[in-house]
Amino acid sequence: MTSQADVVRVIEGDPRFTAWSVRRQGDGWLELETAGPFERASSPVLLVLAWPALWRDPARVAPHLTRARSGNYAMMLVGSDA
Repeated sequence: MTSQADVVRVIEGDPRFTAWSVRRQGDGWLELETAGPFERASSPVLLVLAWPALWRDPARVAPHLTRARSGNYAMMLVGSDA
């Protein structure tokens, strides 16, 4: 998987990822949600994948960093910084 569209196709079409769903997405980011609850989490878990188009822009990434720091969701940077 090399693009945001690839990840969406896998999450929505591969039975190995049935615990995950695409919750929201925008230019350079994808918010995933688990079907939870799980043993260690009493509610669904949110994960945001952020591509360089987002994380290279301080103004655009700022709201995502705020939410990640508050514990609302986990954030993973993907892509190359080259």
